[in-house]
Amino acid sequence: MTVSGANHMSFLDDVASCGFLCSFCNAATAPNAQVNDLSVAYAAAFFLRHLQGDAAYDAYLVGAAAQERYVLTGQATLQNR
Repeated sequence: MTVSGANHMSFLDDVASCGFLCSFCNAATAPNAQVNDLSVAYAAAFFLRHLQGDAAYDAYLVGAAAQERYVLTGQATLQNR
């Protein structure tokens, strides 16, 4: 998954607390809260799928639910490897 408008520091809980280190990254255009919500939901689906073996979560990783939530809204792109 590539999150549109996010940078390396976008995944911090509080980007404002980053200080000097954040000045080395390109500016993010996606709101920090949106990036965090997306990453938490996607990580939860990943762990439920791969640690608990629940194949129903494939829909949230690469299937219809992922397309609807992330791709069609322009928040992210998905790529299978």
